[in-house]
Parts: sequence; structure tokens; C-alpha cells
Amino acid sequence: MRPTLLFASLLLVLILPAAAHAADPLPPATEISQPLSLQEAAAAGIVDLRPKGGFGGDSVAVDLTGARVRGAPVVATVRIEFLGTQKDGTPWPQSKADEIAAAIARRLAGSKSSDGTPFSVEVVARVRAGSDPLTGGTPGYHQIVLEDRPRASDASMVSGRPFGPNGEKSGSWGTNETTTTLAHETGHLLGIGDRYTARKPEWIGPDGQHVKLPEYRGAGGDMRAMNAWWDSVVRASDALDARYGRGDIQPGIPRGGENDIMADGTGAEHDKPIIPGDVDRLIASAGVRMRANPGDVLANKSAEDQNMVVGAPLDLYAPKGGTVHRDGLFAYCIDLHRHVPKTEGRFDVLGPAAALATTYPQYAALQQIVDEIARRQADPAVGLGGPLGANDAIWAVTDASPLSSPEGEAILAAAGVAFDAAAFAGSPHFVDPNAAGATTAGVSPTGVLPAVAADRTPPALDPALALPAARLGYLRLRSGRVRANRRTAVTLRSLQDGSATRWSVTLQRRGGSLKSARTLPALTLPAGPDVNVIRLPRLKRGHYRLVLSSPDGGTRRLAVTAVVVRKKRHARRAHRRG
Repeated sequence: MRPTLLFASLLLVLILPAAAHAADPLPPATEISQPLSLQEAAAAGIVDLRPKGGFGGDSVAVDLTGARVRGAPVVATVRIEFLGTQKDGTPWPQSKADEIAAAIARRLAGSKSSDGTPFSVEVVARVRAGSDPLTGGTPGYHQIVLEDRPRASDASMVSGRPFGPNGEKSGSWGTNETTTTLAHETGHLLGIGDRYTARKPEWIGPDGQHVKLPEYRGAGGDMRAMNAWWDSVVRASDALDARYGRGDIQPGIPRGGENDIMADGTGAEHDKPIIPGDVDRLIASAGVRMRANPGDVLANKSAEDQNMVVGAPLDLYAPKGGTVHRDGLFAYCIDLHRHVPKTEGRFDVLGPAAALATTYPQYAALQQIVDEIARRQADPAVGLGGPLGANDAIWAVTDASPLSSPEGEAILAAAGVAFDAAAFAGSPHFVDPNAAGATTAGVSPTGVLPAVAADRTPPALDPALALPAARLGYLRLRSGRVRANRRTAVTLRSLQDGSATRWSVTLQRRGGSLKSARTLPALTLPAGPDVNVIRLPRLKRGHYRLVLSSPDGGTRRLAVTAVVVRKKRHARRAHRRG
């Protein structure tokens, strides 16, 4: 193309109005994906790169298909928004969220699939104001209430009932729980259920001792048998408390589940990652998280049209079996003498300029320049055309073109690159070795990279990874008789299968108006057996009821009777002196 015609083509592109970007689809709150570079995605045949008719700035359209790429490691990204307040009423600081996130990632490090594929868990945590996890949260984040309370079996839970369109779940975590317990709860956010045996409880001592408690062998729904079993469990637990110090009643660990963190989340800090079977199921649903980096070189299938270099990072997620479109990728011409890329064309991926620099030293300078362009692109004031002088600076390296703008000169200076006409005159101008290929592929300067197998089949719903619905099998007050006109408490025993649930608690006087009902602190009923103490206010003599309500509409009513306890009168004995 003659320089005058090229200039006219470039001018036409410059005066075209910038296309508006559609919002990227919101990723799920728990994202299972394989991090791939742009070239790796191209080698797997799951990315399609098309010119948009420009030579710089927002100039390339991207389509990415989610697939399982053989051999690629898998990362679970769990996004959590913490809310609630500290004991002094102040919101939790971001540092607390960061501390929890780092501890969980360390605790779950080392997990692998059955074929050895590495599997890591990254927690992206933030804090927000508020106290209700179901309102006011950020879409795409699980909502977890942090509570500064003593360590206990009911201190941490995750609801098995998603509430948001992006897989969000809610729950409450105690800040004094061990890292293992919080990592166990993170397993629920990944979608893995508990593997406890609720009717085979254990006593967990203050030093981590595990002692088996009596097993329930009765029929479901037999309240007389359940009451008797509970009495035996509490007697055995009390005896162990007296001997070793206060412990906790927990559901038992099934045989073979000793190294499964979802079967034993009681707080032991030894190495217990997610078991390979669960990792296999998670990996089967893994999508792709593709990253295009500044300096990635795009080869045009048409030898007459310009090759390009990526000038700003692009991060894109596609679920397995699904395709997402991004319009577009910021890239810049690296062949001044060629035509502006035609919209019906397609690019292949040569890889990073820094890697090409081992053979073509001019590309080391190109990498420095596009890194500086990317830094400037991060400024919100920079539009879809990219930073001023971007292509001027790039052509100085790729085509030994004298700098024609102060902005281009500033980019070279900031990048630490000195204009060297003799050296830059030798910069390569690649011809795509995959010009005849119909789709985007990974290439080298001399050939096509080996194709990598990719399974694009949409994942089937795996019931083994679904959090089971909560099912309350037993709920009784140990005694519903309390003293009138005194602050007192009642003991609540529960046995729950499936996942934990959070219940609101109100106290109503029988025959009284609803306006007189009192709201008591909310209650968590964990999976398995549990004992809770509900502290009551001073009650006048009469009949009351505790009303427990769960978010899914379940309601339980428990009778409480406040009685006057008369003091016993002791007759004085007369003693005669002898």
C-alpha cells in the first residue's frame, strides 16, 4: 500500500465512532477454571480472534469457549463478601478478610485430582457494611456474616440454599474457629456437602481427642428412643468433660473419611486437603479463565494485512461448554507498510514479544513499550482508541519509523527505550505459517504449535457435589419449665441431616398479642447432633412458646412454662445444752 493510501485508511479508522462495549457477563461466586494464556487457548482451539477494522486501540474481537484442556492445572476462585461487626460494633476491616482468605488458601494447598492434576483454591475476599446476608450484597459474591464468638460446633455454617443468580450462598462464620473449620466451610462454597455420620457422634476434647459417643440405633421419628439416646449422649459427654475439660459433641467421622476435610472439619491443623474424588468432580466442570497479556503478538492470516501486538491485559472467563464474546481486545499494528486488517480476516497467536526477543532482540524493546502503553491504558480517562502516541512508539521499534509525536517520544522515554534506526530497521515482519488454517491457532514464526485436546462437553449436574437439603430430624427442649421473674436459660437439643441452617428465634406469650413477642438472638443448627443454650429474659408466670423460623419457611414451636418456685422452709431443731 502506498503511504498516502495507508494514511487515508488510518484516518478513516480514527474518525469512526468508538463502539460501545457490552458489560462482561458476571462470573459465578465460585468459579472453577483453568488459567490459560492467549497462546495456550489458541493451541487448544478454543479462542477466535477477528479484526474489527482498526489498526490500534480496541481493534480485535474475541470469542472464548469453555472446555477442559488436558494437562492444565485448575483453580477454584471463591469470592466472599464478609459483613457483620466486631464486638465493639465497628465493621470488620479489610485486613480481617485478607487474613481469612490467605489462611484458607494455605490450608487447602496441595489438593490434586486422582491423575495428579494440581488443584488450588484462591479466596477473593472483601468486606461490606450491613448485617443481613440476603440484602445489600455484591452480585457474584457469597455473603458470609463474621461473628466474634467462642469456638463451637454451631459457630460456622453455609446454607445449602443458593439465593442469587450467580451461585451465591449465605452463611455465618465464627472468627475464633480454626483454619480447618473455615476451610471446611469453604468446601461447602465449592459445592461439597458434609460427610458426617450424624447418628454416630463423637466427643472432641480440648486437646483434639476423639471419643465415640453412643450411637443411635432406633427408628426415625421415634421420639421416645431419640430422647433416651440423647440422654445417654449427654451423660457420656458430661463425664468426658469432667475428666478432660470441656469438649464438644460433633457428628462422627465415617470409616475411610479420616483424611477427608468434609468428613472431619473439627479443627485439626494437619495436612488434610480436598480428597481426589471431589477434585475430580470439580475439575469435570472446569471452564477457562483466559489471560491476554501486553506483548502477545498476533499473526494475521493475510500476508497483506498487519500483524498486531496486544497493548492492554484482557481477562475473560467462559464456563465449560459455553462461549463468551468480548468486543474487544486492545492491540496495535506492528507492520506500518501493510494494510489495515480486514474484518473478515482472523489472527493466530505467536506468543509474547519477550519470548520472541531471544531470536529477535528488537522485540525486547517492543515488550517494554507495550508494557508502558498498558500502564497508560489503565487510566480511566483513556478511551477506546488507546493512549495517544501508542502506535507512533510501536512503529519506531517495528519499522524504524522516526517519531512524529511528543506523546510517542514520551512513551519511549518512559519505557527506557532509545530510538535506534539501524537496529530497528531489522525488526521482523512475520508471515503467518497457519495462513491456510480456518480457525485461530497457536503458532511459532516457522510453524503451527501442536494442537491440545479440549473437551467442550457441557458439564452434567453431579449430585455428589450438590449441598444436600437440610432436614431437621429432632428438636427438643431438655426442659421447658423455667423460673418466673428470673433470667434463666433452656437447653435445646437438635439432630439435623444435610446442611446447616440459620433460624430466627422469637418468644411469644400464649394468648398474648404478636406485638408483645420478643426477638432473641438467631440460632445456627449445624449438620449432626448439637446442644444449644437459649437465654431467656425475665418472664412473668405463665405459658410461652419459642418460635424458630428458617429462611425457607420452616417453623418450629417449643413450649416454655414459667413457674414460681417456692422456697423450702427448714424447721429449726432445738438443741438443749447437756
